[in-house]
Amino acid sequence: DLQAQREMADWAWALLVVSILQIPIGVVGLGALLVTIRQGREANEISREGMRADLTAYPQVEPVEMAFRKVSDYIYEVHWDVCIQNYGRTPAHITDAGCELWSPRQTDTEPRQVAAAGYAYGITLGVGEKISQKFNYRLEQQDVPRGAGRFELIIRLIWTDFRGDRSESHRVYYASPDFTNWPDSIVIAVQSMGPAKPDYWFEGL
Repeated sequence: DLQAQREMADWAWALLVVSILQIPIGVVGLGALLVTIRQGREANEISREGMRADLTAYPQVEPVEMAFRKVSDYIYEVHWDVCIQNYGRTPAHITDAGCELWSPRQTDTEPRQVAAAGYAYGITLGVGEKISQKFNYRLEQQDVPRGAGRFELIIRLIWTDFRGDRSESHRVYYASPDFTNWPDSIVIAVQSMGPAKPDYWFEGL
């Protein structure tokens, strides 16, 4: 039947047109599905990072003050205290910690390292727990400024959390005692200068 064949051809053509029109619609739908999947992964990652931050150990070093005591003409002993406290929500295992003391600049030269010490190796700090460490060092005449000067204290702290993830911080602090009249003793607060530059630290410590 010729008429029946024509009707079948018309339906086939209509189906072909519909199929062609469905291709871009399908592409758009697939793209939307991929975007939804990616957004879901990003949301999961943000949620995971938030949970991770909530469970991160966060030990911080807090120098309190420096004390200078005159022991002879132009010779001082310097004492400084360092306190480490874990402000995180999980324990922190201190794997490496140390500090350097630098004397003030003499004229236009760079500051001179006068002391280096390590401390707090292999210590685990619980949530909110803190430890204190005292340091003493004798300043020779060439390390004592003639007048006011700024001593810099560079502190390094490396730790791992309960997952074994490693973190570290390097910070610089300073104290500016005035030796103009060569007093018998000076006690001065330590101020933060922020993160330390990489070239401050000597790898030998």
